[in-house]
Amino acid sequence: MNEVKYKAAHEPPLAISAAEADRLIDRGDASAALLYIYMLRRGGAFTMAEAASRLRLPAARLRSAAEALADMGLISISGVPAPAEELPEYSTEEMSERTMESAEFASLTAEVQSLFGRVLSGTELKLLFGIYDYLALPPEVILMLISHCIEQTEKRLGAGRRPSMRSIEREAYVWVNREICTLEAAEEHLRRMQRLDSELEKTKAALGIQGRSLSSTERKYIEGWLELGFSHEALAIAYDRTVLKTGRLQWKYMDSIVRSWHGKGLHTPAEIAGGDTMAPPRSQSGQSEPDRGGIERMERLMSRMKKD
Repeated sequence: MNEVKYKAAHEPPLAISAAEADRLIDRGDASAALLYIYMLRRGGAFTMAEAASRLRLPAARLRSAAEALADMGLISISGVPAPAEELPEYSTEEMSERTMESAEFASLTAEVQSLFGRVLSGTELKLLFGIYDYLALPPEVILMLISHCIEQTEKRLGAGRRPSMRSIEREAYVWVNREICTLEAAEEHLRRMQRLDSELEKTKAALGIQGRSLSSTERKYIEGWLELGFSHEALAIAYDRTVLKTGRLQWKYMDSIVRSWHGKGLHTPAEIAGGDTMAPPRSQSGQSEPDRGGIERMERLMSRMKKD
C-alpha cells in the first residue's frame, strides 16, 4: 500500500527564509516548526511514520502539525491516510485489562451502546477504545462526534440507521487534525456545519437540484464556493449565466465563473452586478431594465394602425 507523502510546496532552501520563519513564529506551533525543519533536513519530503519515529511525537500531534504547515502554504499534502491501519492493535486481554481499569471508558461504552441501541461488537469496542486512548479525545467530545455521525447517517439513509464504527473513526481523525479536541471547539464546529448544511440546501434549490442528495463532487464544488464567501443568491447568478451559455448546469464552467468573480473581489449580487462587465444591467428589484424606447415605438405603431 502506498503511504501518504508530504512534500514542500517549493524547492527546499538550505536555510529557512525570513518569510517562512515569520510564518512559523506567528503560528506559535512548536511541533509544526520542528516538523518543517525535519522536512527540510530530509530534502523536502517525509512520511508520517518516519517523522513519528525520528521526532518521537504522537501521531495525532504530527498530523495537526502537518495541517498547520499546509495552512501556512509551506507544504502540500497528497493522498488520504488510512485511519483504520494507524490505530494500534489492542489484544483481547489488553482491552479487558485496560477497560477494567478505566471507569470513564466503561461509562463511555454504555453511552455509545445506548446511542446505537445495541451492544458493541469486539471489533467496534476496540475502535472506540482507539479513539479514546490513542487519539485521546475526551469522552464528551467522542459522544458529540458519534451523535453527529448518527445524525448525518439518518439524513442520508433514513431514521434508525447507524454509521459504522470505521466511519466514526475516520471522522475522529478529521476532528483531531482540525484540533477539535474540546467541548467548546466541538460545539463551534457543529454550529458551523449546521450553517453550512443550511446554505447547501439553499444552493441546491438555486441550482434546480431537487429530489436527490448531492454527489460528493457536487458537494465539493458548492462547499468550495461557500468557503470563498459566496452566498446562494450569488451562486444563482452564476448558475443562470452557465445555463444561458451552455444550456445546462456544467460544474466546471460554473466554477470558472465563480473563480473569476473571486479573483476580482466580487462575492455579493450587488458587487457582481456592479463589477462584472458581462453582467446585464439590473433594476433595484433585480430585474433587467425594460427597453422603454422599443415599447414607445410599438405603442406609436399600434396607434397608427388603429387610425388607418
